[in-house]
Amino acid sequence: MKDYIWIKTLDELKDFCSKFKSKEFAFDTEFTSLGWYDQRLIGMSVYDRNSGLPSAFIQFNFWYKYWEKIK
Repeated sequence: MKDYIWIKTLDELKDFCSKFKSKEFAFDTEFTSLGWYDQRLIGMSVYDRNSGLPSAFIQFNFWYKYWEKIK
């Protein structure tokens, strides 16, 4: 089994979440930088130890779409 999976679509997210076996899970936000001024939210990591699934990185795409609109 992989150590993690990379979720890039809503369908992949729905499939992943449907396999959770508990309502308790760990998550962490993922940013592009450690510096607070320059960082951009790019996704989150999720882990449910009771599901038997690997941890998942959920990619967010909304920042890039917003950035294109204001350029």
